[in-house]
Amino acid sequence: MGWKGRTEEIWGKEEGNKRGRGSTGSREERREVNTQPEFREREKKREKEEENKEREEDKKKKKKKKKKKKKKKKKKKKKKKKKKLQGAAPLRQRAVNLLLVFRGNDPTLSGAALQAARPRRL
Repeated sequence: MGWKGRTEEIWGKEEGNKRGRGSTGSREERREVNTQPEFREREKKREKEEENKEREEDKKKKKKKKKKKKKKKKKKKKKKKKKKLQGAAPLRQRAVNLLLVFRGNDPTLSGAALQAARPRRL
């Protein structure tokens, strides 16, 4: 009998108590262990955990990509400046318009009244 046979006698194959160097049993025994339902369940759990980790990593990558996209800034519209009235005629016209509004649309106004009604700043 060889050394391997001797260890089987001492430690017992059935107990699964394998000590020493070398393989932990024959290939057939390993196959039997792998086909046990507990082993299958463990493998399924491991696979599920790995898939979950991969999904989470993918989600994190997608989030990082989304963060990189920046929103475009809206351009502010420039306000058009109103042209200032220049000269005496437009000032008088504006004053007449103001007087017409305030004094009940009476177009017969004297020049003195127009000058008095004309605002100094326009």
